[in-house]
Amino acid sequence: MKPSHQHPSKSRRRACAALIASLLAGPAPAAASEGTMGWVYLLDLTPKGGKEIQFWNTHGRGQSQGRYRLNEPRVEFEYGVTDDFQVGLYYNWGRVVSANGNGVDGTTYGKAIPENHDPVLPFSGHDRSGVSAEFIYRILSPYRDALGFGVYVEPRWGSDGFRELETKLLFQKNFLDDRLIWGANATVSPEWEPKTGNPACTAGDEDCLPRREKAMEVEFTTGVMYRFQPGWFAGVEYRNHREYSAHSLAPKYREHSAHFLGPTIHYASRHWWVSVNWLHQLPAASCYSGENCENTVGHRVYGDEHEKNIYRLRMGYVF
Repeated sequence: MKPSHQHPSKSRRRACAALIASLLAGPAPAAASEGTMGWVYLLDLTPKGGKEIQFWNTHGRGQSQGRYRLNEPRVEFEYGVTDDFQVGLYYNWGRVVSANGNGVDGTTYGKAIPENHDPVLPFSGHDRSGVSAEFIYRILSPYRDALGFGVYVEPRWGSDGFRELETKLLFQKNFLDDRLIWGANATVSPEWEPKTGNPACTAGDEDCLPRREKAMEVEFTTGVMYRFQPGWFAGVEYRNHREYSAHSLAPKYREHSAHFLGPTIHYASRHWWVSVNWLHQLPAASCYSGENCENTVGHRVYGDEHEKNIYRLRMGYVF
């Protein structure tokens, strides 16, 4: 009997079909160091010797009225010191803001707008470029242990004298052969923020003079992402931001508590990935100080604290 010979083109077609089928059926976990979520940091770190560059932009849009647009672009380089220890360096391009009549009283003031700006005029400007360093250490892996756990530290230096020390506890749990990912962060960040002084304030008021204010930010973020196709994740994230007027969490220093919720979509290929997130401020804010309560409308906090909608784009390239 003569041996059967399969036509080469048929063999290639069958091999391609088998490959496509395996990709559609296989678990295809997220590649290391992907920014799968917009706000929640996960424990998929850059492996030992690996390098990655990331581009960010956070866009805040809309306050109680008028026009308000804020962009905060940054670029980051990451390096895997070990499989469980990652370091990074950010260049923060600064806050770029355009506003007109966005205040609750129809004047122009708020985040990234200097105190000494004439509030009856529109404002457009740029401030606070600077650098940040990032250190992430993974103590427990979500792939080897019952619950992934790690710590994050990011000191930040601004060109205007702004200083911040952002610290996080990172949690991650994977389900369904890594198709479903849950993550959560608890963040505490003491800040030292320079102020220009407000020449229009009442004489003798401390807000009249240039100064450096101490504040504390506390955040709780969580989210879930589901892989619905190879390389594609979709999910939802929640953010609770709390502000304190001193480096203390004592109740007397509370300023406000704001809540955000919105969708995230993520795509990753072999060497690059992109994530897009939209957070909407929920009408569920609490205010505790006079200034914050004056800038709370419809149970949402505005002023120099938050926008109605926040959009975040993250892109990464692994090499």
